[in-house]
Amino acid sequence: MNRARRRLCALTLLAPGLVATGCFFPFAYPKWSFVPSCDLGPEVNDIHAFRVDVTADNGLFRSERGVYTVAEITPNPNGTIPAQSRITMERGFDILQQIGRLHDTRVRLYRPGYQLVELHSWESPDAIEWRQATDWRDQERAIDDLLARPALTPTFARNNQERPLPPVTLGESRTFVFASAEYERLATLAPTPEDAARVRDKARQLVTINPAATTSWKENRP
Repeated sequence: MNRARRRLCALTLLAPGLVATGCFFPFAYPKWSFVPSCDLGPEVNDIHAFRVDVTADNGLFRSERGVYTVAEITPNPNGTIPAQSRITMERGFDILQQIGRLHDTRVRLYRPGYQLVELHSWESPDAIEWRQATDWRDQERAIDDLLARPALTPTFARNNQERPLPPVTLGESRTFVFASAEYERLATLAPTPEDAARVRDKARQLVTINPAATTSWKENRP
């Protein structure tokens, strides 16, 4: 029996019990993702803001797959970061967690020497808390987190706590250029030659991508 048929049989066996216990029901609803405008204060010139849009297909027998983009946000003339908004249609069914087509929009704030800040939809800018990077590897992790695929479900978040830079990344040209430059800057501060070489390899992966030909990364996991 092939994999698709095994999955269908398993779902057929599970569904009656799940329906009976009230754990299984379909859903379809419009979703408004909205991250409010934020004033970054006098440090605004040191901070880069990025909009993250993700569309994920979350399966019953596999983790999230989909596409996501990371694009730098141009600040307003007064230095504030404009609000980011998107309306999508969520659809699928619920078996302990949502299974189907899911979306989200977030804002990531990157400041050299600090941990990445990520604002979720409808989260107040008052939640922004700048935490200094504790060491060199913490600074590297901040760049990795800037490029990382967002997790929309708890299962995906638990299974992807360590998120290395994917072999093909995402975004628009400014995102590629910026992240590559930050890896190169960090390489000059590396504690060992091996660390410097590894981080420079990440920078090379970014510059070899043609951003004019691809503006999003499509996951290709087994």
